[in-house]
Amino acid sequence: MLFWGHALGAHSHTHVSLGAPELSRTQLRAELLRPKDYLRETFNVPIHALAYPFGDAKDCLTAEQLRSHTSEYTLAFSGKPILNTTSTPSLELGRYMVMSTDSTQRLREIVDNIVAQ
Repeated sequence: MLFWGHALGAHSHTHVSLGAPELSRTQLRAELLRPKDYLRETFNVPIHALAYPFGDAKDCLTAEQLRSHTSEYTLAFSGKPILNTTSTPSLELGRYMVMSTDSTQRLREIVDNIVAQ
């Protein structure tokens, strides 16, 4: 379901690295589920997506790891600038985090580099 033309997604509860080895299973589940529940209750819309804080490989879970903690997400976005295709696992999607300093030309170069990889 779209909210004002946008889909809402969770980001974590306290903005920690979700791949941090010091997080207990209980802490990790809370980081994953509290924001999802809050958004669903506040806006009365289903939440299916997760965007990992920071987004580096060390900060993210693999699809298998995420499923071992919860099955409540169908999409998960890392910060890896990769080209998502039909073969990209839906729980391991890449994204580019646009910066306010990115010009149109810079964004075009970034997209071209992602596609060329």
